[in-house]
Amino acid sequence: MTRIDPANGLEVPEDIHVRFMDFPKPSGWKCELFGMKGCLTLIPNEGQVPNRFWRWMQFLAFGNNWIKLS
Repeated sequence: MTRIDPANGLEVPEDIHVRFMDFPKPSGWKCELFGMKGCLTLIPNEGQVPNRFWRWMQFLAFGNNWIKLS
């Protein structure tokens, strides 16, 4: 048996289950890892950005450069 999907009008078989993923919001920061400009970039989730001390220690130890985007 099939059902009509109201979002796009397509027929979808009953045995198919569609799930959507909720992605976390990105923070307004990006980290260029190991001093490589634009090569390895990390954008943490909102609320998971390290504080100023940890950003400075990552810069001293690994060369990570934190840049505020917004």
